[in-house]
Amino acid sequence: MLRRFGASGQDIDAVAARSHVTLLHRSGPVASAASDALAARSEAIAFARQSDGVVLDLAIPRVVTLATDPDLTIASEWVGFDIEPGPADDPRQAVTSFGLSTFGLPEVRHEMSDPDALAATLATLSGLVYRMIAEWPAHDPIGPATITLSDVGHALGDALGTSAGGGLTVEILATDDPGVLRVVIDEDPRRLFT
Repeated sequence: MLRRFGASGQDIDAVAARSHVTLLHRSGPVASAASDALAARSEAIAFARQSDGVVLDLAIPRVVTLATDPDLTIASEWVGFDIEPGPADDPRQAVTSFGLSTFGLPEVRHEMSDPDALAATLATLSGLVYRMIAEWPAHDPIGPATITLSDVGHALGDALGTSAGGGLTVEILATDDPGVLRVVIDEDPRRLFT
């Protein structure tokens, strides 16, 4: 699973080389979920730096970089996406988030039919999860949302040089599973980047 979410062979070797595991966990009300997540990750990074450790985010699961301090505005540090192919000879793919539950939010899932739009879809969904984390719990995520290049830039840690300009409207819908929200992108997500 670590490799599936971006871990290198060196990351896997570093995890395997450690002789023991220390689990850090924080919990609290939804209103403090973001600050609790930030505090837990900061504590884990500080502990790992002092003890030659490796930090794993088990919600994704992912190896967390120790090079920088955690930043809530960079959604890609907190949320990963898994891509599930559709049936054979079917171009559909499902993109599902992992990590929003850390903030007390349901994960998001988008069914896409154009594999050539995967990069733009992932960028758009990254912008969406950035907004969800930033606006939660003051705003319910269900309903329409307009994702801008600025949202995508923040999500990917490159807020400089992006403009709020136009945007791409997405619809966030409830599903039968309370832990998952369905995201519908009616337009070609590549339009956001042209």
